[in-house]
Amino acid sequence: MNHDLFQLLNDPIRFAKFFWPDNNFWSAQREMIEGVRDCVEVAMPACKEVGKDYGAGYVALSFFINPRMYFSKQYVAEIERQRKPNWNPHTRRIITTSIKDEHLDVLWGEIARFYTTCKHPLDHKQGGPLVMNHHEIRFANEGGADVKNPLNYLRGQVSRPDSVEAMSGHHAAYTLFIGDEASGLMDSVHKGAQGWAKRFLYPGNTNPCRNFWFRMCKEGDKRDASGKLTRKVIHVSAEQSPNVAYALKEKQLGLSVSGRILVPGVLSHDRYEWKRANLREIEQKIDLAAEFPSDASVLLFPEEWLRWSMKKAAELDSELRRQRRQAKAMGIDPAEGGDRTAFCIIDENGEPKGTRVFGP
Repeated sequence: MNHDLFQLLNDPIRFAKFFWPDNNFWSAQREMIEGVRDCVEVAMPACKEVGKDYGAGYVALSFFINPRMYFSKQYVAEIERQRKPNWNPHTRRIITTSIKDEHLDVLWGEIARFYTTCKHPLDHKQGGPLVMNHHEIRFANEGGADVKNPLNYLRGQVSRPDSVEAMSGHHAAYTLFIGDEASGLMDSVHKGAQGWAKRFLYPGNTNPCRNFWFRMCKEGDKRDASGKLTRKVIHVSAEQSPNVAYALKEKQLGLSVSGRILVPGVLSHDRYEWKRANLREIEQKIDLAAEFPSDASVLLFPEEWLRWSMKKAAELDSELRRQRRQAKAMGIDPAEGGDRTAFCIIDENGEPKGTRVFGP
């Protein structure tokens, strides 16, 4: 393999240019793709209509086709070292999830776009190596559509908010978890994926939430002890759309707005102006500024009230722990339905020692 081809196959942007020559990623999409290559976690809080799913769809399919280009040469070499006769250690498993099946359809529509437009056919019916069914892609040589448990897969799965196990167990050499519409995902979804995923991608709109993704976005980029970036937060506002930015530059130069579309499918200036004129302030904050709303019209209480109450609660807890307290009431759940018996003893400030639970 010559050097140029090696670079092509190990760079996801050049990989896209070779296999999808008519494709045109704009800067935020390229930053997303390269972020998945360089970091463990990528969170993208973005406004609407900037191509989040288009970029994520490419990441999902290209990762399945050639996951090596998303990992370091050292890691790939270590996996290759485990190769034996009749044993290929380069297994890959990708799970995409969203809060319901209809939302998965959007991301999987973009995955299907790349699947069907590759200049070298991917589908087995056209001589390619892959089989695509509803929200699943696998290798044709692993039994095609008939095999129930393929070794390698790219799969869409609706998130279950009540169970960590629902997102657990997809261990492989190369693993990726894509949580679409991240503002609607529960903490248990991320916790389940943490047990197996080596790469995480979380695109979403900044709808009101207080989940793990919100905390990621607020905390920002993260680095390990050596200084290597392990989490990248990519904030994308409406003004960053190439179509909008071009029109705003025309205005700044005193020119009439041409309405030129530099990147099809991404927010246009006309659409931007309509939203500025018609959306409520809180909607503009989400839809255009890509900021999390924190005022009383969205939250039950304003953000500053919540911070103040949490601070006071911590101070009260610390104070109560230093006091001698006298029990004044007791409550018991006898668990006659077959669960475990529980009781708690309290005073006017709550439980001095916490709830006790008995039973198997």
